Formats: sequence, C-alpha cells, structure tokens
Amino acid sequence: MGLFDFWKESAAMQHALRATDLNGQGQFELAIQEAEEAIRKDPKLAQGYCARAYAHWQKGWTCDDPAAFRQAIADFDATLRLEPTRSDGFHGRAQVHMCLGQFAEAIADFTQALEFADDDRSAYDTLCLRGQTHAMAGDHGRAIADYSEAIGLDPDDPGGWENRAKAYRAIGDPGKADADERRAQE
Repeated sequence: MGLFDFWKESAAMQHALRATDLNGQGQFELAIQEAEEAIRKDPKLAQGYCARAYAHWQKGWTCDDPAAFRQAIADFDATLRLEPTRSDGFHGRAQVHMCLGQFAEAIADFTQALEFADDDRSAYDTLCLRGQTHAMAGDHGRAIADYSEAIGLDPDDPGGWENRAKAYRAIGDPGKADADERRAQE
C-alpha cells in the first residue's frame, strides 16, 4: 500500500468514524453526509456503508420512513458484500427487517450475526433480539430457547429473564413467568 492509498483509507475511515459518532448523538442527516464522504473517498470501505445504513435505519425508525428502511437494507447489503463476516452488518439488517415485520428475514440475519459475534455481549444482545422477533412472529417456544441461551451468557442481566417471563406468559405458564420475574429483580 502506497502513501496515497494509506491517506485515502485513513481519511475515509475518519469520515466513517465521525458518522458513527453522529449516529450515537442522534444526528442522522449529518451522519449520512459523513458516511457518504467516506464512501466517496473509499468505495470499498465497509464501515462507510455500515455507518450510513445505521443512520438510515434510525431515521426510518424515528421518522416512520419506509424509504429510509429500504436505503438501510441496501447499505447493509453493500456492507456485507465487502465484509461477509461482519456481525454488525447482519445485526443491523436484521433490526431493519424486524421493524418492517419481515420476521423470517430478521431471524435469518440474527442467526448469521450470532455466527460471527465476537464477544458474549454481542451474542447476548443478538439472542434477545432474535427471541423478540420469534415472539413477534408468534413462536414463543423458540423465543424461550433464545432467551434461555442469552441468560446462560449473562445471568445477571435482567433483560433476558424479563423477556423469557413474557414468553412464558404468552404460552400460559404463569409459574415459570413469575419465577423469571423474581429472578430479574434480584
């Protein structure tokens, strides 16, 4: 890699990182602009597409904007073409599908995200979201299985217990639901 290539990659990454930071601040339009500059400087930088995808997803979610969701999916697709093992690409695209009620697609993407999760926290979060997606699709048995696996990764996080309690209630098992709710409050 020559000096110009390094500078180009570094400058693009700086824009992508700024876009990620702006996403965290809720400044989605500015995040999109920064991500687009990153993509302009380096069209092969997956982080640029991923940052823009998250901005579009958040914009779609907060503004109820279906076009933003479609753009987010296209950007997550681009992210995954460039880095096919990128867990956050699958995770983000799954959340967009979840928002759109496309549960089968969301579950498939959450499953891929789990395959490439690089730590227990990521796996825990992904399992809980996949469990929620199963529950939204009416498959409370699979939701319970996902929440149970998440609880195995982090038994101290009350979220897994609370979600599993809801799933137990949905299948008519108040005894297990009550036990999980008590455990969540410990």
